Amino acid sequence: MNKENKKKDSLYSLDSCLYGVDPKILISNKSNKCNKNSVSPAKVTLDYLGGFLDGDGSIFAQIVRRKDYRMGFEIRCSVGFYQKSSVDWYLIKLEKYLKSLGVWSTLYRDKSGMSNCIIRGDENVKKFLLLIMPHLVIKKALCRLILEIIENKKSIKTEADFIKVCGLVDKTADYTYSKNRKITTKIVEDHLNSP
Repeated sequence: MNKENKKKDSLYSLDSCLYGVDPKILISNKSNKCNKNSVSPAKVTLDYLGGFLDGDGSIFAQIVRRKDYRMGFEIRCSVGFYQKSSVDWYLIKLEKYLKSLGVWSTLYRDKSGMSNCIIRGDENVKKFLLLIMPHLVIKKALCRLILEIIENKKSIKTEADFIKVCGLVDKTADYTYSKNRKITTKIVEDHLNSP
């Protein structure tokens, strides 16, 4: 083995020890074990998750067209974590950690080479946001707004109530980089006022 290959192999060993997975495993499914003196894999904590969510995660509310719903729309709240599929081992670890907290998520790979860990369902999202809020810095105000939307959804009885909550969903755009928001309060109002 030449020096270049030795150096490359030692980097792979370092990666596997520091991050809990060997990049070769992701490519060839061959396993390499770290020795007993290696560094432990990265641990998932709420502090770490707060930073991850602030940086590479999303907290979002959206208005989704649903013909089977009384108002013709659904207000959906979600939390998402994203990584390249080549390093999605951490999202797998994250999903197990969330499950240990009683928070259910869905993990999937999309066609663009990204893996997504998504938390859906109002009570599930609320439980997670209440746990993570003290550990957020950048998205703390958005977190509060999503919790307000979830609470207000419970008291929707009239079209006016629904439009009021849709207005809160529109406000989330002030905290996100969303450019693809297609359904806004105005569209909902037009639909509800149409003959």
